Amino acid sequence: MNPRRQWVAVVTLILILNLLAVYLSNTSGSIVSSESRPFTVSEVFDNVLLDEDVFVKGKVTEVLEDHTSKKGFVYQQFIISDVSESLKVFCSIKYGKTDVSEGDEIIFDGEFKKYYNQYEIYGFCSEIKIL
Repeated sequence: MNPRRQWVAVVTLILILNLLAVYLSNTSGSIVSSESRPFTVSEVFDNVLLDEDVFVKGKVTEVLEDHTSKKGFVYQQFIISDVSESLKVFCSIKYGKTDVSEGDEIIFDGEFKKYYNQYEIYGFCSEIKIL
């Protein structure tokens, strides 16, 4: 191959690699949860950043006492889990309570938070779907 063709081949390859890099930088490799494809509790810890919204599916393993804030807001709280991880659900009853019991499987859309060194999903109890 003559030097001119080699130079054209190298420049073409560089342009193709640059275009590929730009394309790949604009696509996300992360998995996204949805109501039709909620994350398990373990997937939340593996794939979700703090303060991101997520749909999570889990089995209620413990129902905790309602919490009333200093301002008088009431929250329900309980623990959900999959086979290997557990996570607290902390939800406002502003738009309605939920009637979950131990053993119920739920889907919940909330925000992944860390509060006083404990991870939780925070949202509205009215958003909880019992399966």
